[in-house]
Amino acid sequence: WLGKAGARADDLANWLPARLAALLLVAAAGKQAGRAWRTWRRDRGLTASPNAGQPMSAMAGALGVALEKVGHYTLGAEFDKPTVAHVDQAAALMRRAVWLGVLLAGGAAANQRLQRVNRKEGMKDDEPYNQESWTYSLDGGRSGGVDGAAGGLYGGRAGLYRSRGRGQGNS
Repeated sequence: WLGKAGARADDLANWLPARLAALLLVAAAGKQAGRAWRTWRRDRGLTASPNAGQPMSAMAGALGVALEKVGHYTLGAEFDKPTVAHVDQAAALMRRAVWLGVLLAGGAAANQRLQRVNRKEGMKDDEPYNQESWTYSLDGGRSGGVDGAAGGLYGGRAGLYRSRGRGQGNS
């Protein structure tokens, strides 16, 4: 029974990642996203694991193939069995889903950074941005923005920084 506790902990730890992976596969499926969504929603619970069926059923729907563990389950049962050609399609779909996840994570990180900067400067989250108050700097905002970034690659950090006003240095 010791293995059962570990398996349940694994199920819990992978609950969210499995569903996020399935959503990313659906989003990356392009024109087949509707089919991927329907297959995922219908077949995700057919596997013994509460998590394994999530991305597998989304992939089955996106590719239009039946994924089967003989005697246990068939995901996308209405589709034909996969062929060698589906391997390249699956790899391409997985790459698109990974890049989509990277972009979403990067956007979330950038949003968090902007919220921290806003809180530091006393701005409210719903306050509109003044575009003139943002500059791009290669040295962490010490040189005054793009115009003064000549020494910017010497140990600084590139990024967006709030300025105190146009051309008056960055904070």
